Amino acid sequence: MKKKKKKKSRKVRINKAFAVEYDYHLPVLLKESIDSLVTDPDGIYIDGTLGGGGHTEEILNRLSKRGRIHSFDIDEDAVEHCRQKFWGELAKGSDSRLVIHNEPYDKACSIEGMRGNLNGFLLDLGVSSRQLDNSCRGFSYRSNSDLDMRFGSHGKSAAEFLHAATEEELERVLRLYGEEPF
Repeated sequence: MKKKKKKKSRKVRINKAFAVEYDYHLPVLLKESIDSLVTDPDGIYIDGTLGGGGHTEEILNRLSKRGRIHSFDIDEDAVEHCRQKFWGELAKGSDSRLVIHNEPYDKACSIEGMRGNLNGFLLDLGVSSRQLDNSCRGFSYRSNSDLDMRFGSHGKSAAEFLHAATEEELERVLRLYGEEPF
């Protein structure tokens, strides 16, 4: 009887040399999502989750001088990173094709002249690798740090909420947002 050889598990490795801004966040399906999104180079687009600016950069690459993109993020670190990353575009003032908003993406609908003129809206929801890898942010279970879980500095941290919440509040939050029926 022949003994079966164990298959070696093959780990998929990302070649970081080809990943733009990998130190911040690597957008998944970048080309495919932007191919579908940008249908008019003169259009107006929203990147509702700016992060490291990967999607915004790819959208900018496809816009004409008349096209515009409004990029939103409530994470002050992400906004500052992108202000530096796109300083050349932002320095054009009123001729800039990019406006960065340090606000949640639901504010996009209140931008003057946006309704009826929007060509595309992109949301890459979740947390970025940068938020998970930074133990000070309090998102990851990989390091022993304070439980924060905020995308910005506003509001209560998760630790503050847990210390102040009643049992009923915790039950409601877990049931409503954690999809935990028990």
